[in-house]
Amino acid sequence: MRRALAACALLLGASGLGACSSKEKPGPPVVRPALTMLVELRPADHTAFVGSAEPRWVQELAFRVGGRVIRRSASVGDHVKLGAEIGALDPQALLFAMRAAEANITSLNARLSDSSRLHVRNAALFEQQGIARSSADDALSARDVAAAQLGEGQARLAKAREDLGYSVLRSELDGFVTRISFEVGQTVDDQRVVAEVARTDALDLIVDLPESAARTVHVGDRFTISPADAPGAKLGGTARQVNPEADELTRTRRIWIAIEDPQKYGVRPGTTLAATAADEPRVLRIPASAILDKFGKTSVWVVDEGLARERPVELGGRTQTEATVLQGIKDGDRLIIAGVHGLTENQRVRVEGEVRP
Repeated sequence: MRRALAACALLLGASGLGACSSKEKPGPPVVRPALTMLVELRPADHTAFVGSAEPRWVQELAFRVGGRVIRRSASVGDHVKLGAEIGALDPQALLFAMRAAEANITSLNARLSDSSRLHVRNAALFEQQGIARSSADDALSARDVAAAQLGEGQARLAKAREDLGYSVLRSELDGFVTRISFEVGQTVDDQRVVAEVARTDALDLIVDLPESAARTVHVGDRFTISPADAPGAKLGGTARQVNPEADELTRTRRIWIAIEDPQKYGVRPGTTLAATAADEPRVLRIPASAILDKFGKTSVWVVDEGLARERPVELGGRTQTEATVLQGIKDGDRLIIAGVHGLTENQRVRVEGEVRP
């Protein structure tokens, strides 16, 4: 009997320990990685023109004097202000020429002073009939020659000082450096173009279109322009030039679209851009992998403050690869496009990948 009671006690103790062990603290919620995309309104027929931004006006820069380069202060792609230094030449030869011109001015001033005194003296003697007219005239001529030589010397000094200033090459506008063709130690000739600076406020989107597409574009047509690295950014644009003839090799025609306020999103020469007609219908397209069909209803998952939220949607058209959304989500929503059948409402997610539309 005692053995039976002891066995019962052991069983009760074991069951109590099991009950205690089953009440462990729950772990932290599972954060699921998610592949997403930003929903974006796109042209109904996918006709987006892709090209690059190019400067409308480029300022060519050249040293106005020749010499050896001792400093290069800018590189291609740098943004420079009006008057910013681009490069500099060795000023020693120019400085020597200026000093020589200054010394010549000192000598010419002395010569003019002497000839002026002689002219005054001879003129007085002539009036007193102390010398012949020819002597007075010679003194006057000598003074005039000295004055003319001083004028020439002053012009040479001004030129020498100007040349010394030209030993530094400076930007003549605010813009981006698009070309540099000199290096430190190189000897450059005067008036040879060695740099180019493009204005930042006047850029064109240049696209080459097949003839069939180019026929639909006319000067004055409005476009919406988006940088490739910032698809949500929108800029205005106007077609300002359409090449009337197609390229002989590619059979494409070039279109120049003026970009409005390119500095708003930091668009610079060489930036890849996409343009769509401003009046073209735009729709929301999503990949088929983002669509969840269950219980006769269609929905998608969006990321809202780090949580997965299910949104019922109405589709306007659907294929095996994508669908057009009429209602339920909007431009700018972040959509989960993979593993949608394994998500639950308000599940915490972590964006670890993004697909661009």
